[in-house]
Amino acid sequence: MRYPIRCAGRPVSLILLAGGRSRRMKRDKAGLPMPEGTLLERILLQVEGYFDDILISLSPGQRLFVCKRKFPAGDRPAFRCVEDAVPGQGPMAGILAGLKAASHEVCAVIAC
Repeated sequence: MRYPIRCAGRPVSLILLAGGRSRRMKRDKAGLPMPEGTLLERILLQVEGYFDDILISLSPGQRLFVCKRKFPAGDRPAFRCVEDAVPGQGPMAGILAGLKAASHEVCAVIAC
């Protein structure tokens, strides 16, 4: 059983940075195949249950690989997608988009 992460008793939103141009890899890192699905799906499996608000930050127009993970207790998707307001500004734009969309005042940020 996983216990939700709290900060001073308050719930925490997770911002998962999955956007970017992938200049060095020449392909979207979030969609890299792994034994458990894609890299993004593997990360979602690891954080599921620790956060009740998960935001996946994407570059504008970026295609999100299908991920059908659900919270164990419900039917709603385990995440929401947000796009950078201004493209090409790097990870800070993704963090800003996530902060604006977050359901909670406290946020954790991890990269995919």
